Formats: sequence, structure tokens, C-alpha cells
Amino acid sequence: MKSVRAICCFVSNTWLVAAPLVIVFLLIAVLILAAIVGVIIERVFGTKAAEGFSAFGLNVTMWGAESALVLTPIGLAIYASVRLARWLLRKNKKES
Repeated sequence: MKSVRAICCFVSNTWLVAAPLVIVFLLIAVLILAAIVGVIIERVFGTKAAEGFSAFGLNVTMWGAESALVLTPIGLAIYASVRLARWLLRKNKKES
């Protein structure tokens, strides 16, 4: 129990590490849920339906990865402009 508490303290104290860990855990949870739903679809509707569900999942994954590749530079540019504006405002306050 102490190790779990130590990990929780580490994650809560290091905000830079917390977001990627949450994303990884959510990704694992979604993949497990998709596998369970795929098995249920196969049992209820048959193998063809399960293959269609898997193909749909691959398409969604592909579109998600492509959108991440497009949106990441945009997000970084927005973040950099906000940080630059905050730095300039702080610099102007010190000079005044």
C-alpha cells in the first residue's frame, strides 16, 4: 500500500509526468474494452461482424493518429505563443 501511495504522490507532484500516464492508462483501458466488445460481437453476430468491427477500430485508430500528427504542431505553436506573451508581459512589468 505504501508503494501505491508513493506513486500517487509522485504523479500528483510532477504534473509533467501525470498527463502522459493518464493517456497511457486510458489507451490501455480503451483497448481492453474494444477486445471485450469484439468478443461479444463475435459470439452474438458471428465472425464477419467481428471482423467488420475490428476494421472499423483500425480506421478510427488511423484517423486518430493522423489527427494527432496534424494537431500536435498547432498545439505547440499555440502554447509557445502564450508562453511568449506571458514572458513579454512579465518583462514589461519589471521595466515599468
